Amino acid sequence: RFMQEIVITIDKDILEEYYLDYFKRFPRRRVRKIKSPIHPSLNEWVIMNRHGANSIKQNWKDFGIWVVKKYGFENLNIMKCDLIVTYYFSTRRIIALDNLSPKFLLDAFVEANLLHGDDYSVVESILLRGFYSKGVSKTVMMFRYEEE
Repeated sequence: RFMQEIVITIDKDILEEYYLDYFKRFPRRRVRKIKSPIHPSLNEWVIMNRHGANSIKQNWKDFGIWVVKKYGFENLNIMKCDLIVTYYFSTRRIIALDNLSPKFLLDAFVEANLLHGDDYSVVESILLRGFYSKGVSKTVMMFRYEEE
C-alpha cells in the first residue's frame, strides 16, 4: 500500500549540529534547552505550569523544523501516512512508551510542511517501539506514505 519511506533520525550528533547552528544564530544564548534526542515524556510536561510547558513545546518545535530542513523534507506535504517511532534508550531504566507521544515534533513537521496535518486523516497510525541500546539514546521516525 505504501510506496515511499522517509526516515528521520535524532541522535546526539544531530543535537550537536543543531546547537552549532543555534548558537551561531543566537550568540548570547548559552543554555541547551533540548538535552536528549528523545521527546519529553508526558509525565514531564503535563505537570508543568503553562509557561514551562509552552517553552518546552516551542523549543522542540523550533528543533523539529530545523531537523526537517536539514533532511531536506520541507514541503513534502504528505497527505496520508503511517508513522513508526523507535526509541533507543541508553539505560535499562523502564520507560512507559505510552508517555512518549511525539506531539511536539509532529507539530513542527506540520509547520515545516513535511506533513499536511497531524490528525488521523493524515497520520493514520503511530507505532511506538522501544529498545535498549547501551550508551546510545536516539529517536528514529519512519514515515510510510503514498506519493500524490
